[in-house]
Amino acid sequence: MYSEHEPPSDSLTDHLHVSEDLCSSPSRNGWKKMRQWQRWSSTTIPSLIEPYLTYRRLSRNFRDVVDYELPQCNCQSSRQLKVLCIQFNGSKTVDLMVCPCVPAAVQLVRMGFFPCAPLGPTLAVSLPVLSLVRQLFMRTPPNISAWSESLEAYLGGMGYEVQCLKKGGIRRRFGNAYHWYCILEISLEEYIQQCLQGSAPSPSGPCPGLSSFQDPCSKKWPSEYLRKRCPLCFGGHNWQGNRHVI
Repeated sequence: MYSEHEPPSDSLTDHLHVSEDLCSSPSRNGWKKMRQWQRWSSTTIPSLIEPYLTYRRLSRNFRDVVDYELPQCNCQSSRQLKVLCIQFNGSKTVDLMVCPCVPAAVQLVRMGFFPCAPLGPTLAVSLPVLSLVRQLFMRTPPNISAWSESLEAYLGGMGYEVQCLKKGGIRRRFGNAYHWYCILEISLEEYIQQCLQGSAPSPSGPCPGLSSFQDPCSKKWPSEYLRKRCPLCFGGHNWQGNRHVI
């Protein structure tokens, strides 16, 4: 029998206690990751679109090697940064002079590498390597751990070691670089679409109130699908004429 002033107990929740840590503010490490994510999203990725496009153009989509001269900046806030750069044929340590004028991420992308962190990266991965991994993971189940261990073993077979990194090897840093490289590729596609849509004036659509099947004027213009797939060819008023004129 239960007392009048005591609610009946529930056997499922009698021993359930909510930890105060779950309701507390994020830890110091959590705040660090949150700030890093915000910096990647709002500042670093937008600033890398132009350097990435330039590198792809100069290298002819990673086919050629691009020579890049490290910038000379006389800012009082400049500092030296050592970055381990990993590529197909080995690894090398690069000394960068970074400051707010020439961030490390921009310098590395112009050199053909992608950093593992937005401000003070200790590891950068070659853009062709990340492009290959991205294509591979689009066709097979992604496995960063297996790929990182394989890359370490591959570099070790050539006599290269990554002793400057802490335990865990390159897995965590490689995973960060790969993740944000994919975000850069997505942002680049959106940027190109916005440029094309901004350059091509939208045609006067079908007559109001009629569907594309009922409208007799609808055959004068490409479908909405074609205009979205290729605004350069089908988005302008003169879409039936010269393809080079929008």
